[in-house]
This record gives sequence, C-alpha cells and structure tokens, in this order.
Amino acid sequence: MTGKEMIREITSCYIPPQPKMIEKMEYLAESIPESARQEIIDSIIENEGPATKIGTSHIVEACNKLGVSYHRATYTPAEPWTCDACGFEFKYTLAPTDDDKIDKGLYDACPMCGMQPGWTQLANRYHALGIATPWLDRLIDECAVSFGPKVATHQVQKGAMNLFRGGIFWARARAESERKEAKKIEIDAKMEALGKSKRWDLKSDFL
Repeated sequence: MTGKEMIREITSCYIPPQPKMIEKMEYLAESIPESARQEIIDSIIENEGPATKIGTSHIVEACNKLGVSYHRATYTPAEPWTCDACGFEFKYTLAPTDDDKIDKGLYDACPMCGMQPGWTQLANRYHALGIATPWLDRLIDECAVSFGPKVATHQVQKGAMNLFRGGIFWARARAESERKEAKKIEIDAKMEALGKSKRWDLKSDFL
C-alpha cells in the first residue's frame, strides 16, 4: 500500500479534507513504514467518529499510540480569523484534534456558529477565476440563523430526522466532559485487562 492509497482509504471514511491538507497527509504517510500503514488506518477508524474532519494530527496521534515511526509534515501555524457569519474571532487551523480545541483554542470551524473558513477560502479562489459563489451567501445565512449564542434553542425537521439547533455550535464544557469520560473508559479497560492478567498469574501458580 502506497502513502497515497493509505490516505485515500482514510479520507473515504470521513469528511474530505481540503487539498492542501491531503498533500500534507500524503507526505506524512509516505514516511510511515509500509508494513504499519494498515494498522494506522485501523487505529484511526476505530477511534474517530465518521463526522471527524480528519487531518495529519490524527495520523500522528495514531503513530504515537502504536509506536510507529514517521516524519512530521510541515507545520502550518494557526491564523487569526473573523467568522463571516457571526463575527466571532478565533484561531483557525486545519483539522485540529479535540485536544487542540480544548487545550489550545484552535478550530477548523467557528465554535459559535459552525461557519467554516475553508468555505470562504474556496469561494475566494473561485472569485479569482471570475466564478460567482451564491452558495457561500446561503451557507453564511444558514450558519447565522442555525447556531450562535443569540439563537434560541429550537428543533427542526429534515426528512425523518428531528435536529436541535440554537446555542453555540461547539460546547467546550461538553467536549471536556466527553474527553474525561473517554479517558475513564480507557483507564477502566486497562485496569480490567490488568486484573485479568493478575488473576491468570494467580491461577497459574496453583496449576
């Protein structure tokens, strides 16, 4: 499996990253031993939900977890960003992990309304080619009325689904609680495995 094939398989399971991020992911993947690439894919799929915007940080995290060697991709610093939909100012970077969001305040979408800087960047590229982007205005309007601290919590129906809207798009307190619960589950699993190991050792002493 080549590095490109590895990234193609990973990104097919998640929200597609921007072309620049895919290039960085492919560069990183080529530095990973070929024998370990499938293991990295399996680890990412096992630990990340389908709604994740995948990036190099997830590959690095999986490599560190499994003890696999790699060469880090070129670092892209976060940039200050003002949301086009709600005016909130935040630090924008590509594909941050949950830890990046909680601990460093780095986001790939406005934490208040969910508007993605990538949409604006794509529209700017179209504008440079003389192509109109009416879809950007629709996205801005949708984000402005769907989420944000000034939008009251309400329910909308899309097809057979009832969706909740209103309030802030990314809740730090909820994310911290989810991270704490995930760590507790991980620790409990390790303790249970350790307990089974000790019970087996005791049993073997009497055999």
